[in-house]
Amino acid sequence: MVYLNKSRVVVYLFLIVLVVGCTSRSSETDATGQDVDTLTVESEIVDTDPGLDSEDATPEPEPDAPSQEDVSKPKPPSPVDEPPRFVPSPDTVATDSRPDRRDRPGSVIGQPQTPTQPPPEQDVSCETTNGMFLPSIGQINTLVLFIRYKDENHSNQYWPADGFPRDWKQFIDESPSDRSTNFHNLTHFYREASGGKFTVVGRVDTVTADLSIENPLDYGTSNRTVLKQVEHRYDNRLGEWLDNWTRSEHCHENTSDGNIDLILMVWRSNRFSNTSLTWSGIAHIGGGRTEPYTFLGKDVILPVFPRNFSSGATVAIRDQSVRDGLLTANALFQTTVHEIAHQQITYWHPQAGSQGMQRFPSMLTYADQEIHTHSGREADMLGWGTLTTVTSDTVLTLGDFYETGNSVMVKTGGSSYLIENRQKTSVYDDASANPDDKGLFVYQYRARNDRTLSYDGTNSNIIPLPSDGVYDWDFRGKWLPGWRAIFDRKEANATEGSGFTRKQMTSPGTHHWISALVENGEQTTKNFRGVELRAAYSMESPRLSSDTNPAVDDITLEVLSVNGKQITFSVTINR
Repeated sequence: MVYLNKSRVVVYLFLIVLVVGCTSRSSETDATGQDVDTLTVESEIVDTDPGLDSEDATPEPEPDAPSQEDVSKPKPPSPVDEPPRFVPSPDTVATDSRPDRRDRPGSVIGQPQTPTQPPPEQDVSCETTNGMFLPSIGQINTLVLFIRYKDENHSNQYWPADGFPRDWKQFIDESPSDRSTNFHNLTHFYREASGGKFTVVGRVDTVTADLSIENPLDYGTSNRTVLKQVEHRYDNRLGEWLDNWTRSEHCHENTSDGNIDLILMVWRSNRFSNTSLTWSGIAHIGGGRTEPYTFLGKDVILPVFPRNFSSGATVAIRDQSVRDGLLTANALFQTTVHEIAHQQITYWHPQAGSQGMQRFPSMLTYADQEIHTHSGREADMLGWGTLTTVTSDTVLTLGDFYETGNSVMVKTGGSSYLIENRQKTSVYDDASANPDDKGLFVYQYRARNDRTLSYDGTNSNIIPLPSDGVYDWDFRGKWLPGWRAIFDRKEANATEGSGFTRKQMTSPGTHHWISALVENGEQTTKNFRGVELRAAYSMESPRLSSDTNPAVDDITLEVLSVNGKQITFSVTINR
């Protein structure tokens, strides 16, 4: 006879029931055949993930997949093709029958949007990485509009209030085969600067805007208004021609993407309503206040600060400058190149304010610096030449900058030194205005941040080192017409002085360029542009070192020979 403890029987019965219950429950399935317990557990895990069920949660947007139409879209004509010769047709109004594209990445951006991820496993092709938001290799097609208000009231010798500049048609070539040699011609400028690697061509027109000088609109909305006003002049073939690239930051492919590449809006004066009335140009065609829109069936890209990714640029000389006669062909030309450079190179300027401002090569200098040439660092970034970095003692031979695009950067561990051989083979090579000033031009880079290229909004990081020397300067209240200052050149000051390329103080807080130079009591025509002065190192002025004027402690540069346009020189790094 077996005797069982009642408490143990209860435990055994409980365990049996538990096992049977678990076994029967684990065998239950839902209609899909999945285990119910498993689904319940997964549901509990999701439910306990913090934040996903909160009101503030934002679901991950579905990535856009490229449509078959986008993938198979035919390429535009070859970059060397001539643009279509468009005949204005008042009955032809461009319309866009495509679905709204405003939420797609890279299309019209009026306000910051929820970021979207790229399509999965998308193969991004970069035909060229030269140029930040605008390619600097190949061909860019643009539309240039010279715009005046219907009631302009300030007289100006270059651009009359009731008309347009006489030479507006020469601002850009319509075809690469035109090969204009006009100085203030964009196609000519970029052909010379890039050695033929970058071509800018365009259609150019004039517009009397349906706007008053008492303009209630900001610049972006003003641009939009004008483009909508003139859209009926053209048909969609012009829109196709203006969409030649698929662009992203330092990644460009020569195929259309449905977006306008570049439109240049050149206004006679800045009368916009917003607070930016002090500028003469901006590297955008619109901004956050501008309603998204299309032009000739293509989206117009509007930037989101601080990115300069846009379908164009705006040039609008300050109203005061128009009254003062400073609205000139050169001002419009330089400002246009400057704003394009913001899209291709950097957001930054290489200087800020007036105190200590220098004159040196860069497409991002200001119009009053009266310089048109670019620098070796810019040529290297844009794919127009090669910047060779030197970190030890060496002997180098350098050809002419405009013929080769090449330059040298000597890095010492402290300052760096940009060296360019300028033989004045281009009309735009005005690193100095003296046509006989040929040789090595040297610029000291004091900034440590290569990402900004020393374009960091200060005046202390790019210092020209002219072979003419650096001096102390004195202003005695003498002026040329137009408030152009005359300065006395005093004693040489090889370490603390400044060259003729630097603005000098005329009164506390006020600085002017050296428009005329007095030496030994005699006034000359020598000035900050280098007229009758020398900045280059050649066989006549072969050395730059710690015992020369100017004096530098960390390198010794010496010109060894000149063979035609080539210069051989040695670099010694003083450690």
